[in-house]
Formats: sequence, structure tokens, C-alpha cells
Amino acid sequence: MDNDDLLKDTQNYILWKDLQKRTLWFYTIDKGESVKRAPLSKMNKDELRTVLEKHLLWVKEKEGGRRANLSNVDLHGVDLSGVDLSGSSLVRCNLKRANLRDANLQYAHLDFSNLERADLSGADLKLAVLYGANLQGANLAFANLAFALLNKTDLRRADFTGANLWEACLTGSDRRGANMRLTVNSPIY
Repeated sequence: MDNDDLLKDTQNYILWKDLQKRTLWFYTIDKGESVKRAPLSKMNKDELRTVLEKHLLWVKEKEGGRRANLSNVDLHGVDLSGVDLSGSSLVRCNLKRANLRDANLQYAHLDFSNLERADLSGADLKLAVLYGANLQGANLAFANLAFALLNKTDLRRADFTGANLWEACLTGSDRRGANMRLTVNSPIY
């Protein structure tokens, strides 16, 4: 390992620790407090396309760019394959049966989102926060979940075949029936 690789690993670890600190407040919900959920809003294809175009400008640090905020939006079954949603906010988003194959979700916040039976195969979820998310039956084959926070997630029957789980935190997650065979690196339980 050369100095550049060591520096990248150190920077990633620092970012991961920062994400852990910022998501600690979610643990208070486990003390019996109820989570107040706003009603999900609908978004048509043109509105979604506009949000994604502005987000891509934001990612490229270009004028007119704006970070995507798709929190509390119903995107059930939407095709977002290969889309760059890095750094976006998808908190409490309904992505049930969505196609997120090969999507870039680095640093994305998917806390309490519904990703039941979503296709996340090959997706990059490095340093993503999925606290309390529902990933029941999701396809995460060959996804990159390095340093991701998956605390208190429902991972029942999820497929992690060949997924990178380096330093991913799965504390308190329900992994019954999940396929964790052939995963790369070990997560933190």
C-alpha cells in the first residue's frame, strides 16, 4: 500500500466516523419513541428528471446545481439505474421495487427508506446511511457498502452475494435469511 492509498483509507475512515456521530440521534428512537412520518408526496417523471439534472450539476459543482432532496417521496418501482445520487437525501423515501442497479449512492442518506425488493446490484453505497431502512428481499449483489451504516435495518432475505461490506456497520440489523455468502470483507455487527 502506497501513501496515496493509505491517505484515502484514512480519509474514508474519518468520514465514516463523522457519519456515525451525525446519526447517533437515531438511536433515541429505539427507546420507545414513535417516528412521526410525513405523508409521502408524489413526483411525476418531469419533476424527477429536473431534480436529477440539477443534482448532477451540483455533483459537478456547476452553476444552477442543487443537491437532490427526495425525502418523503414515493418512488415505488422507478428506474434509477446508473443514476448519480451521491450525497442526496432520500430519507423516508419509498423505493420499493425500484431499479437502482449500478447507481451511485455514495454518502446518500436513505434513513428509514423502504427499499423492499429493490435492485441495488452493483450500486455504490460507500459511506451511505441506511439507518432503520427496509431492505427486505433487496438485491445487493456486488454492491459496494464499504463504511455504510445499516444499523437497525431489515435485511431479511436480502442478497449480498459478492458485496463489499468493508467496515459496514450492521448493528441491530435483522439478517434472517439474508444471503451473506461470498461477501468481500467483513462487516461490523
